[in-house]
Amino acid sequence: MRTVGVRDLQRNMGAVRRQLAEERYLVLTASDRPFAILFSSHPDSIEDDLRAIRSARALEAMRRIQADAKARGLDKMTMEEINALIAKVRRERSKRKGR
Repeated sequence: MRTVGVRDLQRNMGAVRRQLAEERYLVLTASDRPFAILFSSHPDSIEDDLRAIRSARALEAMRRIQADAKARGLDKMTMEEINALIAKVRRERSKRKGR
């Protein structure tokens, strides 16, 4: 995993662009701590690339939610229990909104 510091990016944009073209992605750091990922992209495919990144992030979020539910034992709930919980939350929200 290649990294580039934010100061290097500011000082040597041309060199970083060339490195990015070779590597396809770089991890951006500040104070030696990673905080972003730079991806190379072609202007004609930027929307497709963004869609792929968003999709991957959504899948990872779903994986974390499922792992959390399993750790809390919620993966064993029946549909009746799930529907009852949804109904309860909706009733509580309705009361708070004054309906």
